[in-house]
Amino acid sequence: MPHASPSKAAAAAEAIRLNIEGLAIPHRLSPAANCVTVSVGAAVAIPQPNEHAEALLSLADQALYQAKQNGRNRVEIVCPARG
Repeated sequence: MPHASPSKAAAAAEAIRLNIEGLAIPHRLSPAANCVTVSVGAAVAIPQPNEHAEALLSLADQALYQAKQNGRNRVEIVCPARG
């Protein structure tokens, strides 16, 4: 999402999460929930010279795993520190 602030990214991800949860799609074989849910992880950053997209994707992946570890069916946003 170009030009998205962390709050805009979180709001968009939360809207997706709520819409999927609201569908109440049965997930009978899941040990986590009776219905399909989604965990979303995102990284928000302003591109910098000499930075690789893979690093940002890795941060987003870490945010996804953080969402799962924190209980699933949630949104986690990471904003990398600049030094």
